[in-house]
Amino acid sequence: MSELFAVPLLLGLVAFLIGWFVAKFSAYVGSRASGQDMPDNDHKIHALEASLRVSKKDAGEMTIRLDSSTQELQTLRASLDDLTGDDLDSESAPADQFLPDC
Repeated sequence: MSELFAVPLLLGLVAFLIGWFVAKFSAYVGSRASGQDMPDNDHKIHALEASLRVSKKDAGEMTIRLDSSTQELQTLRASLDDLTGDDLDSESAPADQFLPDC
């Protein structure tokens, strides 16, 4: 009678060990396959971060250029106002005022 219970117990133990081995092997193969993609993803992330740094630097430079151009425009408007004696605003001065008569 002990031999009757030993066969299913032995088959269950062998099936469990085979399942455990297959699971470990598939996890190992799966981690190796996904591990190869990670350096490529890391490279893309680093490239995007570098692009972001360059864009922020360019935006800062453009902001400085815009501020200096605005100051230069205000200076030129003030000197033009002094020369013409008029207060030239975009709303008060029509555009054709500056065109020569034909």
